Amino acid sequence: GQTTVLFYDDFENNLDWTIGAIGDNASSGIWERAIPNGTTLYEQQVQPNQDYSIDGIYCYVTGNGIGQGAGFDDIDNGKTTLISPIFDLSDYNSAFVSYWRWYTNNLGDGANQDFWQVDVSNDAGLSWNSLELTQQSNNNWEYKEFLINNYIDLSNEVMFRFIAEDSNDPSLVEAAIDDFSILVIEDSLLLGDVNADGSIDVLDIVRMVNIIIETYDPSNSEYNASDLNSDGIINILDIVLVVNLILES
Repeated sequence: GQTTVLFYDDFENNLDWTIGAIGDNASSGIWERAIPNGTTLYEQQVQPNQDYSIDGIYCYVTGNGIGQGAGFDDIDNGKTTLISPIFDLSDYNSAFVSYWRWYTNNLGDGANQDFWQVDVSNDAGLSWNSLELTQQSNNNWEYKEFLINNYIDLSNEVMFRFIAEDSNDPSLVEAAIDDFSILVIEDSLLLGDVNADGSIDVLDIVRMVNIIIETYDPSNSEYNASDLNSDGIINILDIVLVVNLILES
C-alpha cells in the first residue's frame, strides 16, 4: 500500500489540543503552545532554545518563563498533561504516529527519578495503552515513531496524551513536542474488488447491491472500489462494469 500523511501539526496554529487532565497537579511548568525560552544549568541545556521545525517557531513546551533562569517555571510538585484531538483511523489497516520530543530530567537533587509518558487510546480517552514510559533524560530533540496498530485496534476515536512530571525530590524537568504526524497505509485500490479479497467476482456484486439498497455501510476504500465510472454514485452502471470485468477475466 501507499503511505499518506493523514494529519500533521507543527504547532504554528492552534489545532484543538487540550492542556490538562484529571489528576494533573503540577504547580508550575504547565504545557503551553509557545516559542520556547532556552535555559541552561551547569552548561547543560534544560529547555530548548528553539522548536524543531525548520520553518516554524512554535511547539508545545512545559513552562516558559521568559527571561528567567532554568528553575523559574520548570515542572514542580506533580504532572502536566497534553492531549491530542480525536482522529478517525477506522478506515485503515495500519497507521503510524511520529513526533519530535524533548525531555530533560537529569539535573537537581532528584535527577532521573521522574517519568516521561506517552499513551494512546482508541475509545476517546476512556482507556489508555503506553507508547513510552521512561526516566531517561535527553537534552536534545529526539525523533519517535510507533506503529499504532501494534498497541490498539484502530477506531474512529484515537487519541494521544503526553505526560511530564516532577513528583519526587526537587529536580529540573522540562519537556516539549513538535512536528506531530499520523501516517496511514492505504491498500492499493483494485476497481471492482469491493471486498478486497484480491479477485473480482460475484461476491463483489453482492456487496455493491447491498451498498445500493443501503443495507451495508461501506468504508471509504469499499466505496471507491465500487465507483468504477468515477461519477461519485454507486448504481447499476457500476455493476454492469464489474460484470464486464468478470466476463473478460
